[in-house]
Amino acid sequence: MREMKYTSSRAHTVILADGTFPSHEIPLGYLKNASKIICCDGSTEGLVLAGFEPYAIVGDLDSLTDELATRFADRVYLD
Repeated sequence: MREMKYTSSRAHTVILADGTFPSHEIPLGYLKNASKIICCDGSTEGLVLAGFEPYAIVGDLDSLTDELATRFADRVYLD
């Protein structure tokens, strides 16, 4: 099995889906060094609780709290 290593030399965009928030160093490294994090609506709360801020939030918004919808109103996209 090939060992995967995180490379932080380039800016990148990460799309975070809903599910268990990452705890492994590789995906956390991508989040920490992302130039933009785009969240599916259900992943926003976990991202914010981990100390990150979404660049954009996209989805049907059924799992986005009113507080987060208000806080990030300038970057919420209903789709």
